[in-house]
Amino acid sequence: MMFLFRVKYLQIILYSSALGNIRETVKYVNGSTSRKEKFKLSAQQVNASNLSLKADVPTRWNSTFLMLERAVKFRDAFDRLHECDSSYKFLHSKED
Repeated sequence: MMFLFRVKYLQIILYSSALGNIRETVKYVNGSTSRKEKFKLSAQQVNASNLSLKADVPTRWNSTFLMLERAVKFRDAFDRLHECDSSYKFLHSKED
């Protein structure tokens, strides 16, 4: 029983970390017009979607899902942003 609890606890920590990185990335990109432009250019360079990032909102029940769904489409754009923007620190791991 204790082993099962530890596994679940570790899954929650990993999930929270990945979710936190995506939240911070969305905040970072949406924080300034120049970062939005850099991200848009990064997305174009990797042939990602023309859509914009979505932030989650505490008062909307599905906003976290929508944020994650959109972030998956921009996975390669996040990697590209990391290469061209030295201030971007919220790179996802391969497991995320």
